This record gives sequence, C-alpha cells and structure tokens, in this order.
Amino acid sequence: MKCVNKSIIDLRAKPSTKSERVSQALFGAQVKVRQPKGEWCLIETPDDYQGFAETKHLSASFPPIGSEWKVKELSVSVHCVATDQVLTRFAFDTRFFAQSDGDHLIFALPTGEEGYVPREAAIAAETTQDMALLEQLARAFMGTPYLWGGVSSFGFDCSGFVQRLLHFCFNVWLPRDTADQRRIGKPVVLEELKRGDLCFFPGHVALYLGDGVIIHSNRYHNGVSIDQLVEPKDAYGKELLRDFQGARRVTFEKLHA
Repeated sequence: MKCVNKSIIDLRAKPSTKSERVSQALFGAQVKVRQPKGEWCLIETPDDYQGFAETKHLSASFPPIGSEWKVKELSVSVHCVATDQVLTRFAFDTRFFAQSDGDHLIFALPTGEEGYVPREAAIAAETTQDMALLEQLARAFMGTPYLWGGVSSFGFDCSGFVQRLLHFCFNVWLPRDTADQRRIGKPVVLEELKRGDLCFFPGHVALYLGDGVIIHSNRYHNGVSIDQLVEPKDAYGKELLRDFQGARRVTFEKLHA
C-alpha cells in the first residue's frame, strides 16, 4: 500500500500528463499499486477505481498517530507548525490522522514537517450525517467549477460530486462512474422521488433535493447548479426532464454491511 502525499492528484487513462484525467485521489488516500512503470504506476483507489498516477506523488504508508478526521469545509489551509507558513490546502472530505491540541489538529506530513489545521475545520471521520445536512452541504458547493474526472471541492464532474458528498455524509463509497452508480439501490420513478435519490440522464447523474429540484455538476453551467426537474420553466430544465432516465434510491445501511 502507498499513500497520496499531495493535497490532490490526477489519475490518468495512460501513463502521461497528456492522457485523459479519469479520476483523482485526495491527500492520505491509501492506494494499491498494481503496475509500477518508472515515473508512473497504475494504482487502485479506495473506491476500487484504477488509473495511472505519478510515482512521486505517492509515499510509503506510515503508522497513524492520533484519531482520524475529515475536512468539513470546502477547503482549508494547512500551516507549518514551525513557521506558520501555508504548506498546502486540503479539499473537502480529505481524511487524515491528527492529535488535537486546543484549537488545532496537528499531524505529520510526508515531508517530515508538522502541519496543522483549525480544529473547527474538521470532524471525526466516523461521524455520519442525515439527509437534511446532505442537502445543506450540497448547496454549499453551488458554483464549484466543472472538471472532467474531478472528485474534489476544487472541481467536480457529475459522478464525482455525488460520490464525494455521500462519502462524507455516510462513510460509504458509491461507484466512481455514472454507469455503475445507476446499478445500485432500487429504481424510483419521477413521481416518487425523495431527497437524496440519484437521478440519471444520458451519461449524467444528479442528486434530488426535493421540491422538484436537482443539484449537479454539469457542463451546461460549467459547474455545480440547481435546476428544476419537475415542471421546469426554462429550456435547460425541459431538456433535463425530456432526457430523464429514472432514479435510484440507495440504502446506506446496506452499503455499510
């Protein structure tokens, strides 16, 4: 096992920076190395997704110290304990082991430096949330840029947005891609949609918020937006309704089992 040593890294379809970005991995993620290829290696991330990453962005895993936390802000600056300079930024849902020291969470970085983030920027990793907070969190990402292959608050694609939100709230991994996400849970028709249902369109997924609206990271708005799916008034909403292919309701307790 190796661990991601940068705030976020790209996974590529082929071992080249010119190759398509297929996904990403956040700091601290434990990955399996499948095919070392010099400066590149094929890795498998915790959601069972594979892609090529640059070897320099991976370090040997080290024993965890303290308890595990996850970032609850859209992003947070990591400061050096010794100099107080900003070393990097952690994205939403970044997981890390740290010791609490008053107002700070202190942890070791792969560089050997000690870093810290404000205690209020993170919560215990095992914490789960309810659907009301899921909606609140989802709305906080309004305007976040669309990024093909993106899975972080620095830029999402559609399935990466849904996957990241549900991982933070329920500590479960949905499949990475839309085609695989539409195979989980049970089918739901438009008239029976409930908050938290996954809504599907050709090559696209959105999260239903209730009251006829969805939230999704999309190319049309080039970012995360809220759009009317039920009884839409604008042209894009009508296009979404026309292309609606059904929804799935996920029982998170079953995913935990």
